[in-house]
Amino acid sequence: MSIQSDSQIRELALNQQMIVPFVDGSIRSLTFGGDGPDDSADTSVTRKILSYGLSSYGYDVRLDETIKIFTNVNSSIIDPKRPSHQCMVDATIQIDDDGARYVILPPNSYLLGVTHEYFKIPRDIMVVCVGKST
Repeated sequence: MSIQSDSQIRELALNQQMIVPFVDGSIRSLTFGGDGPDDSADTSVTRKILSYGLSSYGYDVRLDETIKIFTNVNSSIIDPKRPSHQCMVDATIQIDDDGARYVILPPNSYLLGVTHEYFKIPRDIMVVCVGKST
């Protein structure tokens, strides 16, 4: 078994709809706004974001805002097979000065999120999901 290159991931995503919606390339900034009211002033703003889309030998996903944090703040055991409601709390979505949304993950905890993308992985493909340090 080998690691799939970005061109192989692109082919699977486009021909077999392995990733929907599929973004062909890594998006690292977004532009908002447009022309001003007098059509002479450009009021668009570009801001950096955490990347998403096809990257070298991988695909960066986006999380929807439905996020649960599993934490032992209530001194209970975190068991992913038998989750206790004492361990699960709704994540509070924070918004920074430039409008970017983020979640603060407390120490000794992890989160459960829903991706914006849907995956239909063929049986002969294995995937690995790794959280970003940011």
